[in-house]
Amino acid sequence: MNWWAFIFPNAGLTIALIKIAEALNSDSIKSICTAMTILLVIVWIGVVSMNGRAVWKGDVLWPGKDEDAGEEELENDEEEGDGHIRLP
Repeated sequence: MNWWAFIFPNAGLTIALIKIAEALNSDSIKSICTAMTILLVIVWIGVVSMNGRAVWKGDVLWPGKDEDAGEEELENDEEEGDGHIRLP
């Protein structure tokens, strides 16, 4: 899921460069924008496929596999009744 962090900032950068290229009417910046857009689409397709693969394999979106990975141990320790929370 962390791979999505590669997409959104670069999409914002690409959109900003497109606006700069339009304002300056620069063909060289427009060429860079085209290359960045193509690269961004390739990376997006890769991230979507890896995300789908992770869901299919059960590596994400399952109990104990995401941010809640350590919560089961904490809940078990709380149920023992001594009032202390033990960190893993």
